[in-house]
Amino acid sequence: MGNIGKLLKSIKAIDWLILVVGIYLCFTMDYQNLSLIDEVYLVSVVIWLALLVGRLVVEYRKMKQE
Repeated sequence: MGNIGKLLKSIKAIDWLILVVGIYLCFTMDYQNLSLIDEVYLVSVVIWLALLVGRLVVEYRKMKQE
């Protein structure tokens, strides 16, 4: 659990804010009537999430080597 705790602490406050707002907006979005702005938002959230996971994987590998 030590490494997982360190990984959670390495997530910045703005990342938590983006995650919470993103989850809220994804649950309240009307998927039957998506506009261009909605599609751009969904794609940007997916890209951000992929980059966050990638950053956490790199940090985890660094922790394992130490």
